[in-house]
Amino acid sequence: MAAVAGAAFVILRAAGRTVKLYVDIANGSIALQNVRLGSGYPMLNTEEQDLAASLPFSYTPFVESVKKRGVELSEVVCTTFTQWK
Repeated sequence: MAAVAGAAFVILRAAGRTVKLYVDIANGSIALQNVRLGSGYPMLNTEEQDLAASLPFSYTPFVESVKKRGVELSEVVCTTFTQWK
C-alpha cells in the first residue's frame, strides 16, 4: 500500500510478533493488517530514535495540545523504546 494522505503506517512489536497496520485517520479504521511471527523488522538505531523522538515537537496539533494544557514544551519528553533479544 502506497503512502496516502490521511493514513498512518504503524509497525508494532510485541510477544514475538510484528504487526503492520495501515490506519485510515479519517474514519479511525484499520485499512490493512499483516501479522508476522519471528524477528520481523530491525529495531531502531540511535539516529532513528532521536529523529522519532523529535518529530512530535514539529507537529502543530501536538504542540497546541500541550500548550492548551498549560504545559511548557521544555517540560515534555518524547522518547522511543527498543531492545534487542
